[in-house]
Amino acid sequence: MEAITSKLWRHFKDMRDLGPAVITRLFRRPDWRGYSVARTRYGDFFIRRFDTDLLVLRQVFVSREYDLDRFPQGKIVRGAYNDMLHRHRTPLIIDAGANAGYTSRYFAQMYPQAQIFAVEPEAGNAALCRANVANLKQVNVVEAAIGSRPGHVSVEHTVGASWGTRTQRSESGVPIVTIDELRARIRDSELLIVKVDIEGFESDLFLNPTWIAETLTVIVEPHDWMLPGEGTSRALQRAMLREDCELLISGDNIIWIRHATEAILDEGGGKPKRKGRGVATCAHDV
Repeated sequence: MEAITSKLWRHFKDMRDLGPAVITRLFRRPDWRGYSVARTRYGDFFIRRFDTDLLVLRQVFVSREYDLDRFPQGKIVRGAYNDMLHRHRTPLIIDAGANAGYTSRYFAQMYPQAQIFAVEPEAGNAALCRANVANLKQVNVVEAAIGSRPGHVSVEHTVGASWGTRTQRSESGVPIVTIDELRARIRDSELLIVKVDIEGFESDLFLNPTWIAETLTVIVEPHDWMLPGEGTSRALQRAMLREDCELLISGDNIIWIRHATEAILDEGGGKPKRKGRGVATCAHDV
C-alpha cells in the first residue's frame, strides 16, 4: 500500500510540476525504439519508460539545476552572452555527458543563439539525445567521450542505468574529443558554458585544461562520493583553484563563475560595459 501511495504522489507531483498531460505517457505504447513521449509544459520529450530519463528531466526543468539566472552572477553570464552576439562572436556551450539531451534542450531555450555540442559516449543515450534535439539546428550531437587528449575509451554501466555510464581510456572503442577540438569546429566562437557530468572521467578532462582560462561558465558534478579513494576530483580542484572565480552550488553541481572585477552591468539588460580591459565571467557545472 505504501508503494502505491508513493507512486500516486509521484504522478501527482509530475502533473503539477511538468503539466497534466505528462501522465498520458503511461497509457502509450513505446515506439519501435522503446521511447515514450512525455508531454510537458516545457515541450515534448522522448523518454525510456524504465530508465532514469524522467529523473533527469525533473532535475533540469523542475529543479532547474542549470538555471544560472537564479543567481546574482547570472546577470554577468547573460550579459556576456549578449556581448558576444554584439561583437558577432558565436557563444559556444559544451554539454559533456549529455545523456538524453535534456540539458542541451534547456540551454537552447535559455541561450537560443548559442551553438551547443551535446557530447555523449554511450550509444543508446546518444540515439535518444538525437531524437530529443532533432528540431534544434543549434545543437550538434557528438557520439564520443570528452577528455584532455585524443584517444579512445571503453564504456560501462556501473549502476545499471543510463545515467551511470562510465568511461575508461583504452586502446580502442569510443573516440575521445577534446574541448579545443570542438571549439575549432565553430568559427569565431567563445566558450560561454562548459557543463561536465561524466561519471568520474573529470579526472582526465581537467588534466592540463588550458581552455578554462577562456571559458565564461564551467559547471561540474563531481563524483568522489561515488568513487571513494579514486581521487576523481583532484585534477578538477587543482585546475579551478588557480582561477579567480566565485563558487556556487546548484543541486549536485558546483558552479564556478569567474570574478569580473572590471565589468559594470547595464541594469537594463545585464550587458557588461568594460572600462579598459574588462574581465569576463566564468562558471562551472548531467
